[in-house]
Amino acid sequence: MKTRLINSLFILPLIFLSLSTSYATGFFGPSYYLSGGGKLAKETPQFYWELEVKRIAQDFHPSEKLVFPTIPKDQYYLNPRTEDSLRDLTGQMDAQDFEAALKEKRISPSDVEKARAQHLGVRKMISEGNATTILAMPPEFDSEFSDYHRGALAFRQGRVDEAKAAWTALLKRPVEQRHYRTIWATYMLGKLALKQNDSEAVKWFQQTRILAKKGFADSLGMAADSYGWEAKFELDQKHMEKAAELYLTQLALGDESAVVSLGSVIPTSSASPAELSDAVKSPLLRRLTTVSLLANHYDIWNYEQSSNSRTKSLLDAWLGAIEKAHLKKIEDAEYIGWIAYNDGKYDDAKKWLKLTDKNAPAACWLRSRLQSRDGDLDDATESMTQALQSIQGISPYTGWKGNVGKYNSQYCWRGNEGEDWYFDSLAAGDLAAIHLQQNQFVEALDVFFKARMLDDVSYLAERVLTTKELKEYVDKQPIPKMTQDEYDPTGLIPLRHALARRLIRGEKYQEAMAYIPDKYKQILADYAQAINNGSNAKLSKLERAHAWFTAAYLAKRKGSTLFGEVGDIYRPYSQEDSYIADQRLSGTYKVDIYGSGAPQSRTIPIALKSTDEERERLVRNKFSPEEIYRIQHIAAFHALRAAKLLPNNSEELADALNIAGLCIKESDNKLADQYYYMVERRCPTTQLGAKIISQHWFVYENGLWSNELEAKYP
Repeated sequence: MKTRLINSLFILPLIFLSLSTSYATGFFGPSYYLSGGGKLAKETPQFYWELEVKRIAQDFHPSEKLVFPTIPKDQYYLNPRTEDSLRDLTGQMDAQDFEAALKEKRISPSDVEKARAQHLGVRKMISEGNATTILAMPPEFDSEFSDYHRGALAFRQGRVDEAKAAWTALLKRPVEQRHYRTIWATYMLGKLALKQNDSEAVKWFQQTRILAKKGFADSLGMAADSYGWEAKFELDQKHMEKAAELYLTQLALGDESAVVSLGSVIPTSSASPAELSDAVKSPLLRRLTTVSLLANHYDIWNYEQSSNSRTKSLLDAWLGAIEKAHLKKIEDAEYIGWIAYNDGKYDDAKKWLKLTDKNAPAACWLRSRLQSRDGDLDDATESMTQALQSIQGISPYTGWKGNVGKYNSQYCWRGNEGEDWYFDSLAAGDLAAIHLQQNQFVEALDVFFKARMLDDVSYLAERVLTTKELKEYVDKQPIPKMTQDEYDPTGLIPLRHALARRLIRGEKYQEAMAYIPDKYKQILADYAQAINNGSNAKLSKLERAHAWFTAAYLAKRKGSTLFGEVGDIYRPYSQEDSYIADQRLSGTYKVDIYGSGAPQSRTIPIALKSTDEERERLVRNKFSPEEIYRIQHIAAFHALRAAKLLPNNSEELADALNIAGLCIKESDNKLADQYYYMVERRCPTTQLGAKIISQHWFVYENGLWSNELEAKYP
């Protein structure tokens, strides 16, 4: 647990309690929602402690304001309330308050410049010095500021009694003489009492907030910060419910350090039945404990066991304690329902669902899961759509007013390829999964696409949707106004490119031109023209041969761009699209189980079943790792068409046959042998042909036309 430091000049040691529960803070998981047989569609979602406590904190409405140091916009992801930033802020506010007091005539030194210089000098000394470098308090104009500085210096040097005396003296000044440092003094007196485990700490922190409401200056937001320090005292006294209230108030003010602190108020895995019973009796502790358990549920990618035995034991004990309490009213019952769902107690999950707000996001999500299990897919779609609307973007779910930080790794998995998985991504995946079960493939793609789950978009776009369906969907999207070299936050450019490649595979070159990225348009135009010229019987044989050779060269060198190499549209060299397709075709997938010995492979049925229609589409759109050389076969075919039009013993013929052989030698050795025999028969005396024969195989050397095209298409 750590409390937030406001006045960095007076730093109590940071306290970190070793939490027996660990909160979801990152996971190296799949890059596809559909990975692992669609296991995510059946398992309890990963709830996140930070999101849940922020959600609960929205029930608290403190009037105080937390003060944040200013940080550069490009560092928005950093915590602005660090020790260094607060030290700087303290100095700034001290100087600013002093100037305000001068301007308002609250202090009237005879020599203003001298008083200002003394003030700044003492402040710098306190900020930069320590017990060994600061020997004595230098002269300073007598005021509430000098009183506070005397206490600050004494506190810094460990002279607690002197610090207390200085701040107490400050509070004895007439009200009109202590407008700017009254709150600073009461706040620090509270911290002094806290350090001595004195119950007076509570009085001082509460007084700090009262005085702030009365209008005393609170330039550092100490009234807001006092909640965390008061919570620390209550925690030390084992007053868990009171500490939880104060920490949640601190969080509601925007102080995210309370997220960690709140972990200290809930029962641990070693909690006694009495401790669990006490937590159940407190509505607030009950809510926090429940979401804590969900944030720490078992690893869904552990295939050897469904849960960690220690965690499962605590889950069972917690559910038992709740049942035993016979509560007439219970908040967040849907989260208790998720714990029951997590344990396979689906009837219990339905029971808890009846006790909650039916429109709550987690309730809609749980209801959708249960409806899906019962085969009520239309109702499941409606419930999950409602859930996603309340979760998408995170802010609606938590009610958090500050920077929700969707890109905060505190509540995302880290994907294998650098992609992140967020809480709302899982909700989107669930909705898409229900669409898949109803053969609503375009709708599933739309959900995945809007959630930026682009790997799953790739699977559907390349393997499941028809070209017509994909084109209709793409045509409804706005055309990205950017070049291919720019970052595309929408994912539309590669999706349009995927459509272009499918159209090219269907030989609809002109239609594909509208969707292929600008920098590839000329290549496509040249390829289409080469195909057209090669087929034009009105041209000479040499012209047609050159055209077919050009088509072969472009297919060989630019095939991924034109046709789409096996793999997803966002990472063209990945083959996982095909692995997902294999899983959904076969109904099984394999995992390696790691134990004390060598890993053992296990075949497991997929959790999210594929429909007959999806499997039929996968067969029609077959494009698997076994066909990884399909593009190269297209290139070889074009090269052979060129060879048929060329005279024997011409260097152009040797070039064409060499390219044909290079294209297919890895995938079809027997066919490559036939091309080699053609070299022996038709062009053995050519320069390139002789090299091929001397090495008894095709060579990585350019011929006449290859050199020409390499210069044109570097």
